[in-house]
Amino acid sequence: MPVKVRCPGCRKVLTAPDAARGKALKCPECETKVRVPEEGGVDAGSSGKGTAKPKPKAKTIEDDEDLLSKLDVSKAVDTGASMCPKCGAEIPEGDEECPKCGVDPTTGQLSKAAKRRKSFKGVDPKEFFKVVWSDSWRFSMENFVTIMLTMFYQLFFLSLQGCCSFMVQWCSDTPPKAFWAFLGVLSSLAYPGWIWHLNVETIKLTTVKKSSMKDVKFDMFTAFALGIKVYVWILSHIWMPFGLLCLPISLIHFAMPVSGKAWLAPFTMKMSLKHFGAVAYYWVIRFVITLVASIAPLIVVAIYFKPITEAMEQANYKDIETLVWILVSIAVITCAFLSSFMEVFMARVNGLIAFYFRDTLELQTVVAEKKYVKKQVKLDKFGNPIKSPLAVWGPVVFALIGVLLAGNVICYYATGKQHFLMPDSWARGLGILD
Repeated sequence: MPVKVRCPGCRKVLTAPDAARGKALKCPECETKVRVPEEGGVDAGSSGKGTAKPKPKAKTIEDDEDLLSKLDVSKAVDTGASMCPKCGAEIPEGDEECPKCGVDPTTGQLSKAAKRRKSFKGVDPKEFFKVVWSDSWRFSMENFVTIMLTMFYQLFFLSLQGCCSFMVQWCSDTPPKAFWAFLGVLSSLAYPGWIWHLNVETIKLTTVKKSSMKDVKFDMFTAFALGIKVYVWILSHIWMPFGLLCLPISLIHFAMPVSGKAWLAPFTMKMSLKHFGAVAYYWVIRFVITLVASIAPLIVVAIYFKPITEAMEQANYKDIETLVWILVSIAVITCAFLSSFMEVFMARVNGLIAFYFRDTLELQTVVAEKKYVKKQVKLDKFGNPIKSPLAVWGPVVFALIGVLLAGNVICYYATGKQHFLMPDSWARGLGILD
């Protein structure tokens, strides 16, 4: 009688003749050897063996009770971990709350730390004090190019101020003196303006969880304008005791779309007192880094002190002059580098204050939409717009002033320091008359 077997390779059912029992046939589809079971056997493809397995003996209730009586339940309990009563997550040994939902397993309620975290919209402000040093250091190393550019700007504008100061003293006429003095004032504004721009842009990057400053570029006119802004802000806060210590809070508000509160000394003082720990820590960090930057030049002087002393003992004045110039150059470059590093480092610290305390700093991040209404123009009886006195006489007045100034300039060069339509006191003040 034919027997049906299943190929273990392609799972196809084959029909084998009765004479093939106990032998192996080759599958016509996949050429896998298929063993045909003997009489009373099982399908080779189903079990993989020629004989059927004996059925296991069914367990009885007496067997289960005997097994439980031999089991030491105290040794089977896992005392190294517990289960959260709320979410069922495993709580590691030593933890006082569930790592997933923050529930205290002993009370079944949220722990104090979890309640505090949930009270904030964003991150926990306490994390600021844990990450401020490591994060600011990593940020400074990542933006080392910005540190070097800041050092270059500092040395360049300090040199430019020195040159302008020399030219003011060297020139004898008033117009050249005024030009070099004006250039010197501009150069004194550029570097503070760049530091201000650096802080504001770093705060913006930190609040959106970014760290690359490759897109922060130096712009001369922006630096001049922000330099003026620096001194105006100082005037707005210097009248209040310790008002200048509110600088971190003001810079954070200046980085926001709406920055009006940054000019108000009472408001910035209130925010500084509210976040006294973070602001005080900011100034402590700045003091520590400033102290390091001040000690570094002394170390340089100590290194070169012995060669200078030996040159003085040998009365080799040429060597002394060379060593002094080397000493001064190294000290100045060291100070410039460390101060530039400090500015980038502290900009990140200020950004971290904005990031971790943004829920309580009363920041204005949304600009109110303004609807502009076109001003109605008054018309005369003929339908023509009525011009105001300023619109009628303004161009005439400005034209007369321009002609007067141009005429004085032309007369000055044409007649040899003469003038017209100008009081003698003005002319003497401008250096035209002796």
